[in-house]
Parts: sequence; C-alpha cells; structure tokens
Amino acid sequence: MPAKVVVDYSEKYGDEGFIDGLWGTVADQLDETSYDDRLDADDDLEKGCIKFPQNKLYGRESNLGLVRGLYSEIIQERKSKGSSASASSRIVFVGGYSGVGKSAVVSDLVRQLTEDDEHGGELVVYAWGKYSKLQSAAAPFSAISDALSQLVVELTKDKHAGHLKKLREKLCDDDSRISMTSTFPSVAPLFDSMESDPATVAASMSQVKDAFKDFMSCFCTCLECPLVWFLDDLQWSDEASLELLKDVLSNIEMDNMLFIGAY
Repeated sequence: MPAKVVVDYSEKYGDEGFIDGLWGTVADQLDETSYDDRLDADDDLEKGCIKFPQNKLYGRESNLGLVRGLYSEIIQERKSKGSSASASSRIVFVGGYSGVGKSAVVSDLVRQLTEDDEHGGELVVYAWGKYSKLQSAAAPFSAISDALSQLVVELTKDKHAGHLKKLREKLCDDDSRISMTSTFPSVAPLFDSMESDPATVAASMSQVKDAFKDFMSCFCTCLECPLVWFLDDLQWSDEASLELLKDVLSNIEMDNMLFIGAY
C-alpha cells in the first residue's frame, strides 16, 4: 500500500495535497523560519530543514540517569564515612555504533554536574581522551596521555591550589616520578621536585603500571569530588593501554573515581 504525504495547507490545494509514495508533514516555503529559526534563509539546500536545539540530549535520559546515579553514589558514600574518607570507584563501559551518542551522554553529565551546586559546582574534575586507529599504532597511551594533560591544566588552576599541595605531599617517591614523567611528560608540573623537567630514562612496563597506580590513587584521594575519567573509542586502544587500564581499574585501593569507557 503506497504511503502518502499530508500537506498542512491541503485545503488550499484540495486533493492535490496527497502525493503517492511519501509520508510526512510539510509546510509552506514561506514559513520555513518557524522551523529552523533562520531570519535569512538564502541557502536552498537548507530550506525547510528542522534544526533541534543544541546542547540538548534526546532519548538518553535512562543512560544519563544511570551514570549520574553512580556519581551520586560515590558522593553519598564519602559523606557517610566522613569528609576525609574515600569512597570506592565506579566503572562503566558503554558500547554502540559511532554516532549513537555515547560521548554526548558523558558531556551532558559533566555539564549538569558543573551547573549543579549539590555536586560541588565548579569543583567537578573531568578528564577525557580519545583513541584513533592511526594514532594508537604510532603513540602508545595516546588517550591516557591526553587525559593526564587535561588533569594537569585543571589542577594547576588557582581554585585547586589546596588539591595540588596535597597531591605533591603524597607524590614524594622519586622512582614513581621518574617512571611517570618519562612515560607521560605532561605530568611533570604536578611533582614537587627540584627537577621540573620530565625524566628521560625509559621505564619498564611494570614500573609504569606501579607508578601509574600510585599516581592515580593519590590524585583521586586528594580531590573533594570524584574524578570523572572518560576514554572514548577503546576499540582502537593499543595493547599497552589495555594492560595499564586493566591493572589500575582492578586495583581495589583505587577510590573516588568514576571511569567511563566507550567502544
């Protein structure tokens, strides 16, 4: 049975308002600005296109609610134990085809938390990294390095001066500093050391894993809010990254972090 398109102004054209083979609702070309909010619709290729409001998530309320609920669990657990106590971390993996909105859920989560005074407002600490097929083969730990670079930029801001002081007091092991800065040079400013430049000595994988676990554990416990750590496109991650992530995420001493991995 052929479908039909119902034209809004069918009374104007009578039976000609029905066209075989199509279904939908169209409006007079003169009314296009009410559809796409354009005052000057000069581009024929865009005329009649419906534009949805930006920065608004559709059809992901349940996913967003689940992730936000996990973040709230960390907050509540920490409050129940006392302000100086830590709370166990939460780990989430999100699967789906490219473009279905996985990263949009995380972006909207961070936006809501930043605007919500109940969860600390501007104190939300977020790190994001994305793997790519070409970059992963040439640069191990690429997405992790990107996320760490963001953490350095965030923690060196004036509002995190107290957190940075606590972190430097905890990161006093010189072996960890050498392993971390030789593998992830961007974290050098977070170490309270006379040597501000990254170490150039190559570290073994076991040394990197031990140093990274110690670094992330210290970092998360120094924060007053959970760290939101998001790594996108894990299907393109390199073997070294997977080995490092497996080690740190299985660490039972890793507290105060919401890790989200998308693939």
